[in-house]
Amino acid sequence: MQTSKDVIINQVLVKISCLVMLVFSITGCKEEPTVTTDPVVNISTTTATSGGKVLEDGNAGVTARGVCCSTNQSPKINDSKTTDGAGVGSFTSSLTQLAPNTLYYVRAYATNSVGTAYSSNEIYFTTLGTVPGAPTIGTAIKGNAQATVTFTPPSSDGGSAITGYTVTSNPGGLTGTGSASPITVTGLTNGTAYTFTVTATNANGTGPASAASNSVTPSTVPGAPTGVTATAGNTQATVTFTAPASDGGSPITGYTVTSSLGGITRTGTSTTITVTGLTNGTAYTFTVTATNANGTGPASAASNSVTPSTVPGAPTIGTATPGNAQSTVTFTPPASDGGSPITGYTVTSSPGGITRTGTSSPITVTGLTNLTSYTFTVVATNINGNSAPSAASNSVIPGTVTNPATGKIWMDRNLGALRVATSSTDANSYGHLYQWGRGSDGHQVRTSGTTTTLSSSNTPGHGNFILAPNSPFDWRSPQNDNLWQGVSGTNNPCPSGYRLPTEAEWDAERSSWNSNNAAGAFASPLKLPVAGSRSRINGSLENVGAGFYWSSSISGTNSRDLGFTSSDAYMRIDGRAYGLSVRCIKH
Repeated sequence: MQTSKDVIINQVLVKISCLVMLVFSITGCKEEPTVTTDPVVNISTTTATSGGKVLEDGNAGVTARGVCCSTNQSPKINDSKTTDGAGVGSFTSSLTQLAPNTLYYVRAYATNSVGTAYSSNEIYFTTLGTVPGAPTIGTAIKGNAQATVTFTPPSSDGGSAITGYTVTSNPGGLTGTGSASPITVTGLTNGTAYTFTVTATNANGTGPASAASNSVTPSTVPGAPTGVTATAGNTQATVTFTAPASDGGSPITGYTVTSSLGGITRTGTSTTITVTGLTNGTAYTFTVTATNANGTGPASAASNSVTPSTVPGAPTIGTATPGNAQSTVTFTPPASDGGSPITGYTVTSSPGGITRTGTSSPITVTGLTNLTSYTFTVVATNINGNSAPSAASNSVIPGTVTNPATGKIWMDRNLGALRVATSSTDANSYGHLYQWGRGSDGHQVRTSGTTTTLSSSNTPGHGNFILAPNSPFDWRSPQNDNLWQGVSGTNNPCPSGYRLPTEAEWDAERSSWNSNNAAGAFASPLKLPVAGSRSRINGSLENVGAGFYWSSSISGTNSRDLGFTSSDAYMRIDGRAYGLSVRCIKH
């Protein structure tokens, strides 16, 4: 049973409860604030800008707000913080004393009487690396409405490769950029004094400016050339003119000639310039401009009108005379010079396309291959262009030598030799060893195989060296005395126009030597080496250190050859199965 005391207590509790509810309804429930973080901007090597916004104060006034910054994630106010006012709303924070090229984490915070709250979004960023030092300014050289500025790169590139330089003028703030010194700044005003500074840039930014350059004042360009005349050629014209009266205060560095049709231009440093690429039969005039360090001046008056004209006729080919890896080519000038003096001739070889030029006949063509047959053509050139080629010359084979004592022309090396002998015992000059009367069928190679089967024909049909130990010591049975006789002789192994020498021709050569031995043979124009011989009995090499050279002459069942040793030289008789050297004489 409820007593009056209980009723009083209940009434008091109800009143207290109502009072509490009234307080809460007036003040609300207190809690931590709500805050967000703004993006990080204005990032440099040591600074950046961030901030945030306090959305709610948690029913308790915000007494401090800002951002926390740390190299660790989830930074707190104990790490590093900014303090940027109080209350709700947006705020901006400046982050300073940062380390270059470092990753940082940032989040906003707000503090009230309940505690400190941090934003749920965290921002991270990396500071920039360091920039280059200042370049060292060099000199500035004036031009026409421009200046060329030189400088030296800074001693430090800021830890990252320099990507470019910027030159800035004062006054005007005009700039020029580039990757190296010098840099040209254009758009300046002639007659105005300028100085220049340079900055270097790398991936981290732009460094400080250099000191100022010397002061320069852009100056003027040359005047117009005068007295312009043109002379026509074949698809070209030669333009002459007189230099302008004024060089604009700086030496003229070149001229440009421009055609009236097609805008074809050619440049040069003299007052005679040839313009090519014109069309024959078309009339042209030409203007000229002069250039100095300041720029290009006005154009001249137009030249006279010219029409490109014709080339010379074809030369008449003469003869070609062989030499060692060369040929001397003679020719007669064309009947017509095409209306303009011939300035030169070009001789071209076939095969090979080797060319040589000259102003008159004869012309020597070098760089040919010895023992290769060549013909030659000639073209004439005048100011108008090139003529049609001449007919082909006679065919010649370079690699010859002439003995002035006998007047005879010989090949300059043994058949099969790699080169002209450099000494009497130069193995590269020995060449092949031929059996008398055989062609170049492979048997002549010093290491060819051997056979004991004699040949019944002039062409054995194989490349073996045929052994003949028995009389008449010939590789052919029956013998044939008519082999190797003259330039058209059967089995003549020599190049076209050449043949085996006769005994008399060999003896005449020997008589011209300064000593009748191997030394005299090498000292002669023929430079004959001691190539030895090959045995008719077993095919072995023998007598290397002595020289034996076949002639075309016969003696009974044998043939004649020239032989020489270190002590003697003489004409010999040998069996035709021996392998001896061959030196060819011009027919």
